[in-house]
Amino acid sequence: MHIRAELIDLRRLLDFVEAGEIVLPGFQRDYDWSPAAVKSLLTSMLLGWPSGTLMFTEYNAAAKEELNPRPFDGAERLADAPHYVVLDGQQRLTSLFHAVRGRGDYRYAIRWDLKIEGAGRDEIEDALLVIPTEKWLKDAQEPSYQVRERIIPISAMDSPASYFQWRSALEATGLMSDSSLEELTEFFRNVANRLAEYRYTVTVLDRSVPPVELAQIFEITNRTGLRLGTFDLMVARISTPAWSLRDAWDEARGASPDLAGWLGDDATPLLQAIALNTAADVRQSAVLRLQTEDIAPRWDESLGAMRRAIAFFRQRCGVATPAYLPYGAMLPAVAALFMREEGSRGTEESLRSWFFGTGFGLGYDVASNTRVVSDYGSLVSGSFEPRTVSLEGLLESTRRSQGAIWRTFLCSLLLNVQQSGSDSDLGRSDHPDGPLIPRSLFGRGWSSEPSAPHLRVLSFALTRRDLSAAAARGALLAHRDLAASQFLPSQMPSPTATPEEFEEFFVYRLQALLNFLGEWVQVRREAERLQ
Repeated sequence: MHIRAELIDLRRLLDFVEAGEIVLPGFQRDYDWSPAAVKSLLTSMLLGWPSGTLMFTEYNAAAKEELNPRPFDGAERLADAPHYVVLDGQQRLTSLFHAVRGRGDYRYAIRWDLKIEGAGRDEIEDALLVIPTEKWLKDAQEPSYQVRERIIPISAMDSPASYFQWRSALEATGLMSDSSLEELTEFFRNVANRLAEYRYTVTVLDRSVPPVELAQIFEITNRTGLRLGTFDLMVARISTPAWSLRDAWDEARGASPDLAGWLGDDATPLLQAIALNTAADVRQSAVLRLQTEDIAPRWDESLGAMRRAIAFFRQRCGVATPAYLPYGAMLPAVAALFMREEGSRGTEESLRSWFFGTGFGLGYDVASNTRVVSDYGSLVSGSFEPRTVSLEGLLESTRRSQGAIWRTFLCSLLLNVQQSGSDSDLGRSDHPDGPLIPRSLFGRGWSSEPSAPHLRVLSFALTRRDLSAAAARGALLAHRDLAASQFLPSQMPSPTATPEEFEEFFVYRLQALLNFLGEWVQVRREAERLQ
């Protein structure tokens, strides 16, 4: 086996991806990075930090059947004879292809008034924005919007030509001030070229390696190449013979199924709660500044507060499992609140208003750290104001593009069921009947459009058990006997809607949801049909 190393710039890599010259083997898993992970990657690259190496193998046409090559997510072409097959780096390359070439469910942008010289990781992450593609196509792609918000799409940083084409469109609006033009010039000089000029070290295996060995190399590389998280770094940094963070956490989760089930082996949310409580900050840098004397005296208190937070989410918000929590940042926020004496006097209704308003209003999709800190302060002081939720956004939202809305809706369904007198432990993974399964009331064959009925958030309901393959392929609204036996009661169904009346069904269900939420959220009605 011959192995060589190449230094390849990002623009060339993305050109290869777009042309189908770099492909994925069939044994690679699908793309699954979150927008937060993409922001973290972009931040590292803008800082000029290393972001790992890539591993390719030369394409071997004789092994095409075994390799089963396929294009990247968002890339439409598959070359007849590709150059490379990716063994390690798919998630990073796909993330960068989406961000820099404007593909996928989200668009990425950055504030052009960012002063990158001297800026830390947190400042750059806060300057990066994640915008759902539907919103981008609706208004955020307009030059006037970008002038008003002072943002540059990451896709405009692909090359100098892309940048100047974008800048010309902004200047054509007549809205750019002299100071804004100066900021753009400084941004181009200091920031814009950092992505296009970024280079990856690529380990390349020659085409003689058999496909079976390639699969084994892939497995070993991905199994052993685990990234160290914040908690791992803290364990390594502050543990002493007198007090071990790892031992303390292992003991705590061994004694509490809730802590073990919600946090797993990562106690970072506990450390974030302590940082939020002591320093009014949840960013990684704030957590990494904590010392043993900050954590050890508050450890037991933070454990109790976290258990209370989990109970609050489960019993008062319908969060059966952590997978349905709209945003992970909510967990340390409530735990930090419960660590304060005055937090225990906070009204349950204000917390529920914060939960549903933030989830349905996509409150933490952008600048989540800043907003968590702000919300925490207003909840502590009792000055929190309910967020305004777009009814049109709720009506049109889909599971994939607005995941937080989908998760919040499932919580609403379960809370509605619980408040109707059903088993309060429904939905837990350890429930005797097993976990609940979200299932669309519409079949997949309705439409291939991004907003097809079976993809819409308001099409979902919760079932006690999985459905037969035949039922899953059909529209469950057309099988009322089956739906009645499979789905939990009190999930805001329409008593009259048929599959052919899906728009009326969605409007009906939205109104039922609003009736249930009551005063917890403030709404904005944009469309006449929602008046």
